[in-house]
Amino acid sequence: MNFKDSHLHIGNYETVLAILQNTIYWDKYKLYRAVNPEAIKSQEIYLSSLSDFWAIPIIFKEISIPRENAFVTSFCENYGKGIPVTLIDNNQNFEETFKYAIFKEHFLLHKYEDYPERTFYYEYLSQKNGYLIIHSKDSIRVEYLKKLRANFPHMNLIVAHLGRKTFENFEDILSILNEFKDDDHVYFDFSTINDINIIMLAIKTIDYKRILYGSDFPYDFDYQKEIKRKELIETSLENNPHILEAIGGTNFERIKTLSRIR
Repeated sequence: MNFKDSHLHIGNYETVLAILQNTIYWDKYKLYRAVNPEAIKSQEIYLSSLSDFWAIPIIFKEISIPRENAFVTSFCENYGKGIPVTLIDNNQNFEETFKYAIFKEHFLLHKYEDYPERTFYYEYLSQKNGYLIIHSKDSIRVEYLKKLRANFPHMNLIVAHLGRKTFENFEDILSILNEFKDDDHVYFDFSTINDINIIMLAIKTIDYKRILYGSDFPYDFDYQKEIKRKELIETSLENNPHILEAIGGTNFERIKTLSRIR
């Protein structure tokens, strides 16, 4: 199956290398140690294996959000494939120039207590019935997701990594899946989840039409391991081809269509 990747990051090799060589956050955030700049250097090899993808900027505390948003937008235009996913910024920098109502928020750049400073983006997504890919901080993630759902009722959330904490823990993931299993505005991607039993658990717990394949390239990424993970997903769902097709592509395509700004 030719998968569509709902969670990967696109960056500039030289920019990423310079950040990693000069950062003061190397020991503080695992994210820095998870990036292999050589993977970015050859990112088009991985992209060529996909029929489509959402292009999220590389996440570091040092980045310029407007510059990275412009980079992924330009990359997708020049590459001829891929949907640019805009990083949330603050109200002061809000400009309605988006091609898709699908944004990304990450706790490394966006403190949850500062969410009022980003309300223009949330209100815009709620007006457009758009989508926010979110990776919130472990200790407050459910509380924060509930607050966003309550205050911006027409904004859809895509919870990254099945809402996991640091490890692939059955209980933690099952807890957040159950918390939102009846909310049709909350989706989940299973990027970084390598345990096929956890992926199958997610499919059994919530509507499979709200589950998306993702890789989190280039974070902790190994091309050969990703091929094997895809093969394992295909094997595990060989008796349920409609589910495989949904999580591997049609759910992605539906959101792509609905989020396009007209």
